[in-house]
Amino acid sequence: MRADRILRIVPAALSSPPGRRFFRPFLNRGEALTTLVLLFLVGAVLWIPLLHYLDRARLDSALTKAHLLSQLLPQYALDNDDAYPVGQGTTAVGTSEGIARSLLADHYAADPAVFVLTSPAHRPAADDFSDFTGAHIDWDFTAGATTSTPLTAAAPAKLPVFYCTGEVVSYEMSLGLPLSGRGAFERKGIVVAYKDGTVVYIEAVGKGEQALAPGFMPKGLVAHGPYTQIKPSR
Repeated sequence: MRADRILRIVPAALSSPPGRRFFRPFLNRGEALTTLVLLFLVGAVLWIPLLHYLDRARLDSALTKAHLLSQLLPQYALDNDDAYPVGQGTTAVGTSEGIARSLLADHYAADPAVFVLTSPAHRPAADDFSDFTGAHIDWDFTAGATTSTPLTAAAPAKLPVFYCTGEVVSYEMSLGLPLSGRGAFERKGIVVAYKDGTVVYIEAVGKGEQALAPGFMPKGLVAHGPYTQIKPSR
């Protein structure tokens, strides 16, 4: 009788309280540590290819936008006495946002995203696009003698008409453009569109403060300038 009672009591003493169950951990401490190390190694191996993929996707997007914009500018000029936009009819003449507003308001550009490279595209709410400011624009443009003087159809075919913002451009400079690191692609390179419709990504040579975009101003360019750099107001 006593042994029988013990056999009945022991299972009851070792059983889980009502509503609770005990499980063996899926991994013990050593197995968990090994798994974490393996995950770290896999992540380290995949990280660089992932960064390359993201950089390539961002560059492809920028080139697509540049190709589209390079078609819009001559269309605008064709309808406006061969004059490229400088923000005519807006409150931001002589700025990149003025050009963007002109192209949007006059229905040449359908999507504000074409002007944006580094952040999600801002969606203007104002009918005149006045809330589309320089903070939303990632392109610089080329004007005539002043920022309010339109570029004309007489400009050289290989003149850069727009390019990633952030750099200081002198149209009288020799071939290469020093990269400051403030552009969409930092000191890795720059996207440039020329008046003949050519769009290129110029990969930098040199590193750090020595980074340079070779051939930004094509060799043998005969300038009919002077020309002026139009920037976003920031």
